Amino acid sequence: MSNLGTAHFARKNYDEAFKSYQEALRLDPEVFEHRNSHGVLLQERSVEEKAKFHYYMAKTYAKAGMHDRALLYIRKALEEGFKDREKFKADPEFAILKENQEYKQLMAMEHKVL
Repeated sequence: MSNLGTAHFARKNYDEAFKSYQEALRLDPEVFEHRNSHGVLLQERSVEEKAKFHYYMAKTYAKAGMHDRALLYIRKALEEGFKDREKFKADPEFAILKENQEYKQLMAMEHKVL
């Protein structure tokens, strides 16, 4: 399911990618955290695409109630230059984080794009 999500993401079909990532996370809560030295990078992403990917990962984790990982990916998205930061405030998946201190700090900060 994570590979299917990545395929959808590469085709800029973000809603389907988000659905596939949610299902992958449901099946294996550690699916996006696995590390392997034998893996192969299938596609190189632009910085803008990386930022968008991290946004969708944050959204996936927030919806799953995995707030620490959601916050990590929010930070990554912002550091990669995610341009539509209002989505973090408007998307219902992030509503649960609105009272979280770290979330508030992330939303208030001006991030230096790495």
